[in-house]
Amino acid sequence: MAQVSGEAPLEFETEDELAAHVVLMAEELVEAQSTGQIDAGAPTDLMGCALLSDEEIEFLVQFDAVVGGTAALVSVYIGPGELQFSQTTPPPECELVGSPTFLDWPE
Repeated sequence: MAQVSGEAPLEFETEDELAAHVVLMAEELVEAQSTGQIDAGAPTDLMGCALLSDEEIEFLVQFDAVVGGTAALVSVYIGPGELQFSQTTPPPECELVGSPTFLDWPE
């Protein structure tokens, strides 16, 4: 599996476990951005997989994962009142395999 970072992929038994991790990660990243610990604004393309181009959506992070035994490249975004993440196959395929959205986030 081609990896985004050089680190081992995060492993999750179910998509619900992945979703819980994404929410926690997004909260931590938004907090770090608001306190100036990290810079806002990230690349809009990583490892050849195009990310969402909607100007209302801010890209937060992309990481390797294994969800229920299937390798995935997970991209996390925030938009007005929503958190989104998409799972794609690792490069070079970049095929979308799921794209959940959490409305009214953060609560």
